[in-house]
Amino acid sequence: MSRETPMREIRPAAGPGTCPSLGGLRPEEMYRNIFEGVPCLVAVLDRNFRLVSWNRTFSEHMEAKPGDCCYQAFWGRDGKCARCPVEETFADGRFHTSEETGFYKDGSRAHWIVTTAPV
Repeated sequence: MSRETPMREIRPAAGPGTCPSLGGLRPEEMYRNIFEGVPCLVAVLDRNFRLVSWNRTFSEHMEAKPGDCCYQAFWGRDGKCARCPVEETFADGRFHTSEETGFYKDGSRAHWIVTTAPV
């Protein structure tokens, strides 16, 4: 005795370019939600070390405005750090990590593990 499974029509739960398993979010929306929702300080820098974009957690803890250089926003310095993981990532396209100490915008001391990644 064989059992046949009836065929069902598979219909997307949302429109073109969306992901039904993510509630119909477009990939760009999904990535933006991850970027904004992750409980880590995330910043995107250009090759001149300028802040291009950052997430909500970064805004809550750091004093920065568009165009600020990372060394100004993170460390209050006038120039790039002696060993800069961002520079290393731009040079070789690989991940780099460093341990840093600085201050949040409220003046409290902070210790970070900084990881850079090519995007």
